[in-house]
Amino acid sequence: MFSHGCGFPFGIGRFFTASYMPLFFVLSGYTYREGRTPGQSVKRRFNTIGTKYFIYSFCLLLMSCIVRIRSLDATYLLNAVVGIFYSSNNLYYPRSVEPNISFFTVQNGPLWYLTCFLISCVIFYPAIYKFKSLVGKIGSIVACVGITILLSGIPIRLPWSADMAFAGAAFMIFGTMLAENGIVTKMRWYHFVAVFAAYVVLCTCNPGIAMSVREFGEHGLLSIFLFFVIGGMGSLTYIGVSKCLCELPALKKVLSYIGKHTLPILGFHVFILVCWDKVISHFVTIESGTALYWINGVLQVAFALVVCLIGSRCFAIVKNKLEEGKLGKSSN
Repeated sequence: MFSHGCGFPFGIGRFFTASYMPLFFVLSGYTYREGRTPGQSVKRRFNTIGTKYFIYSFCLLLMSCIVRIRSLDATYLLNAVVGIFYSSNNLYYPRSVEPNISFFTVQNGPLWYLTCFLISCVIFYPAIYKFKSLVGKIGSIVACVGITILLSGIPIRLPWSADMAFAGAAFMIFGTMLAENGIVTKMRWYHFVAVFAAYVVLCTCNPGIAMSVREFGEHGLLSIFLFFVIGGMGSLTYIGVSKCLCELPALKKVLSYIGKHTLPILGFHVFILVCWDKVISHFVTIESGTALYWINGVLQVAFALVVCLIGSRCFAIVKNKLEEGKLGKSSN
């Protein structure tokens, strides 16, 4: 949320943006449980994640149209709707190509992860179902890395960010391997410190990673390999820090509650951040990098988080009431 809002001071943003998207995929693999066929698992993901993607996207489209009702035109609506279905940041790669076509025009940029995740699931579930041995899983990761390299140079972004889906599947398989081999539980604090130190060095040597727009760093083919190493190390660092934070019961409850509402936060926070900026700009001019800028950034992110949590809670209450009503009618 900070990366989409005010950013980070002292240039430390690279240490967050390099791995927070791989982390989502790693955790999805880490929490994978057997019991369904690949087809059942994929269908379940499409029914849940796919449905929420389109609901969130069209809610954002509606809210964006209301906000800019005076300047609304057919071209804007067409680009927004096409962008929802194409679900990629830009058409041409790299994003610096001019002229380019931007698809995410209703503050729905973060939702690229959901469609990319769905394509990754189509790759991940058959692979994890078929290759149960350690060698098989390593081979699957190698294959996914190889395909990512082949797709890295194509001049367009594929729909549903499919050009990054194999990378996502590789991180998911890595997460499953962590869970199956108990790596995280075996690691001690000094192991996490060593991983974090190596992570900082690699991020410093290879800045410019942005998974959402297929940017791997500054060293060509080598950057792609570093991207996977950095993503894995960063995920382990996040997990290690989370283990420490969750030693505090009260903080654990707060983080757990936020974690259960990840999807609405992911979907709507950018829209709220933009609205905050527009409202604040009417009252005060804030120069970038000043103390007021960072104070405003913290308040902005806190406000977006609270609004998303309240909205998610209200939606859950309404949903439960509707389901109770349906049950009551069916029993009658």
